[in-house]
Amino acid sequence: MALGPLISLDNAKRARTGFDRLETEILAETAANLGHHGRMAEKALEKLAAATDDDREALLQEAADAVWSYFIQREFCGMRDQTAIIREMNIPRPVLNRMGAIKKKWRSSRQGRLLLLRICQVSEQRQPGLKQEAGCK
Repeated sequence: MALGPLISLDNAKRARTGFDRLETEILAETAANLGHHGRMAEKALEKLAAATDDDREALLQEAADAVWSYFIQREFCGMRDQTAIIREMNIPRPVLNRMGAIKKKWRSSRQGRLLLLRICQVSEQRQPGLKQEAGCK
């Protein structure tokens, strides 16, 4: 997604370099990604609100996954406090309680094993020795 250059007072007189253009593109993609995940969370919460008892369990997990993804994108953008978003989007407590929970079926699937492996690699990089405590092989 291409947007025009971001203008600030510091670099208004400076010539645009390739790095500045790249930075603008990265910021535009980051903003677009944050908006996408926000819309996905809103849609999942709307579907959950309109759910019947039969569909509620699956939609609850879908909403938790969508909200978790949105929170991760917000944290990536530097927005660490989620309190206002929880209030604004009226996120129910059961959704918040399920965020980040990975069902057992994920561990048996190829995608789940790759996800678990990546989590273990990142945790080992951040804190050596944590890999064994988390049950990673």
